[in-house]
Amino acid sequence: MSKKISLIGIFTALAFILSFLKFPSPVGSIALDSMPGFLLSIINPLYGGIASLLGHFFTSWNSGFYFQLYHIPLALAMFAITYIFGKLYQKNKIISILIGVILNGIVSPFIVVKIITFKGVLGIMPMLIVASIVNILLAVIIYSMLKKYNIIKK
Repeated sequence: MSKKISLIGIFTALAFILSFLKFPSPVGSIALDSMPGFLLSIINPLYGGIASLLGHFFTSWNSGFYFQLYHIPLALAMFAITYIFGKLYQKNKIISILIGVILNGIVSPFIVVKIITFKGVLGIMPMLIVASIVNILLAVIIYSMLKKYNIIKK
């Protein structure tokens, strides 16, 4: 049990650090914070989802909670997105990457449509898609390296 908690804690701490590396966008909460969650979800989808949920809260915190209480459903969406990505990755890597980008970059912004309107969603979508691609591809590349050098055995 303590190994599981430690693993989630390490990846959540990494998400916190990476939450300060932001992509330029109309909102300040698009960052590299989801990469650790995507990476951990390849190893264990549930743990990755938890790390992503917590990582999103860190980014929203250090961005000034731009979307206020909407960060709760956004964090839950990050949990679901990384969990689904991790489950799909076990079956088909390419499909998991595509679905991850679609869910994170195109579907999830609609959670905040009431705050920023449809035009606002369309305004943040391009950078969110780029950030999704970068976060997911970094996770896949790092996982491949960890596997190649037998750091993880999955």
